[in-house]
Amino acid sequence: MKSARTLLLHILVCSIYCVGFSQTPTDSLKTKLETALSDQERLEILDELSEYYRKRYDPATIPFSKQTIVLAKELKDWETYLNRANLLADFYTFDANYPDSARMLIDEALFKAEEVSPKNEAKLYLTLTDVYDRKGELDSAWSASEKALDIYKNLNDSTIRRFAWSYNVQGKLLRKKGEISTAQEAFNNSIRLYEYQEDSLGMLSPIQGLTILFAQAQIYDEAKKYRSQVVFKARELGRVNYVITENYNAAMDERKQGNQELERSYLLKMLKEAEKKEEETDKNFYNFVGWSAISSAYGRANIKDSLNYYYSKAKELQPNYANDPYASHFYNNASAYKYLLDRNFDRALDYAAQYEAVAQKSDKENMIYVNELYSNIYKAKGDYGKSLQYFKKYSSSRDSLFNVSKVNTLSYYQTEFETAKKEKQIAIQEASIQELNTKNRLNRRLYLSLVGLVAISGIAALLWKSQQASKKNAAIQQQFAQKLILSQESERKRISKELHDSVGQSLVLIKNKVHLSGTSDTEELVSNTIQEVRSISRGLHPQALDKLGLTAAIEKLVDDADNSTDIFFSREIDAIDGYLSKAEEINVYRIVQESISNLIKHSGAPSALIKTVDRTSDIEVMIKDNGAGFDLTEKSDLLNSLGMKTLKERAEMLKAKFSLDSTKGEGTTVLLQVPK
Repeated sequence: MKSARTLLLHILVCSIYCVGFSQTPTDSLKTKLETALSDQERLEILDELSEYYRKRYDPATIPFSKQTIVLAKELKDWETYLNRANLLADFYTFDANYPDSARMLIDEALFKAEEVSPKNEAKLYLTLTDVYDRKGELDSAWSASEKALDIYKNLNDSTIRRFAWSYNVQGKLLRKKGEISTAQEAFNNSIRLYEYQEDSLGMLSPIQGLTILFAQAQIYDEAKKYRSQVVFKARELGRVNYVITENYNAAMDERKQGNQELERSYLLKMLKEAEKKEEETDKNFYNFVGWSAISSAYGRANIKDSLNYYYSKAKELQPNYANDPYASHFYNNASAYKYLLDRNFDRALDYAAQYEAVAQKSDKENMIYVNELYSNIYKAKGDYGKSLQYFKKYSSSRDSLFNVSKVNTLSYYQTEFETAKKEKQIAIQEASIQELNTKNRLNRRLYLSLVGLVAISGIAALLWKSQQASKKNAAIQQQFAQKLILSQESERKRISKELHDSVGQSLVLIKNKVHLSGTSDTEELVSNTIQEVRSISRGLHPQALDKLGLTAAIEKLVDDADNSTDIFFSREIDAIDGYLSKAEEINVYRIVQESISNLIKHSGAPSALIKTVDRTSDIEVMIKDNGAGFDLTEKSDLLNSLGMKTLKERAEMLKAKFSLDSTKGEGTTVLLQVPK
């Protein structure tokens, strides 16, 4: 995803690195340019200089790109001309904020592209789509994207990355226009092509598009599911920008649900991730957006001190983004709330109007927040008539943007897409099973032949007796361990009940008496003791398991871990209630609980995924992190520890398959497969 960046307003000068006046890379290229013997050599150097500055978001790329374009046309080097024209148009659009200059450059280049290069023609139309989108002209943007997509369809080459990207671009445009089902179809088409190309990075953007789409349709569980995929994969690939934007999107989801504290929590996570960006330009952009957004959030919550703190930080960077409408609309919203809390209503309305001007050209959803802002300002001003007028607009636009039929269509199309994916996976698995069966038949024949040659009855008998003795001892040990676990669970449940029913109730009575006596310090001490007793009780026996069932208990376990640690916990939980006995559910819960505890203590992971899958013949539970990991051959003491033995014993009691896989630097995966 492209970040909007401001045009630097001063001319960069050559740096002097040491007393010896050593040359920069550009100095060397400029020297070569002056001594070039041929126009072709000059063209190559000009193109290299243009690219050097472009990658650094440096406006010095503009004059060098223009010279490259002129010389390329003179030499009839159309590939260089079309490529550089497209890249300069992209720079005009996103970095210099000159969309009109970009459009004129593309219009001229398209005449030649139609003659010589369909691929370059399609690339130019995609950039033209960005130009119109930037200007808020969605119909023109759609028309340009259609032309690009038609060219790629005619080329009929599924390996072209921009073919997949063109569907993603259309998905974004359709989402902005509020056309849910067609937007969803476009994103899914993009994902299919990226899967075919085996491009995990490319897939992140359309999956992110689905996340936003489901959130707009208020299907927040699905939005969270897809967001977890994006964050987990982005961390694996080292793409911090996706993690930053998904934290912002999560904040907006919480805002829609009225969860102001969680909204601010995700915005703070966004800012924390932004600090990881090495490129100063990107870091400043994300900080500016994040500080502005959290200022608005504190403004809506009427928390003035925090608003002023973050607003002052955003204000320092504001001059850098004065010409950037995308970044400025966050700041204008924050400014409106800042002056609203200062009761300077004229300034608040002025910034609200600037916020509205950009919102009208972007997503329809933004107009919902514009009406909310106006309603809040007029309410504080005492103009209740206008406040009610804008509140009605806010309510009606929020309710009408995504009606029930659109939401149902969204669910239907996504079900179709997921079903197709599962059918494809099943076909692959069946083919693998068939291949495995063939290999097994050959292996069996070979094995029987070898047994016939080497079987010695006496040795076989001795081995058999030894094995039987070992099995008997192992069975006795296993039976003892399982009885011990059952006994521990029974005792834990009894103590937990005693703590809750007897000690807990007694402490509550003591607290009430202390409260009546007016001894506040003692009352606080008793309250803390009650909380500790309840915490111990919950630890001894999970009450949520008895009251809510296994699925909800695991979800609560994950959410508690997410809220109490810096680790980003994601969950993809299928309902698995009703398949297991109470004793079996306790064992599954304890395995998940112990695995999460070990993950928090030892993994050092930034994120983790907990997943349950309701399969035909079994229940699969996975606990996966992307932390430090370890070498299994070096950690034999860990594999033989009491905690690990207990996990394995619980799995044995469930007749389940249990595995632990870990790689240094890549993370650890615990997998449990419980038969139904």
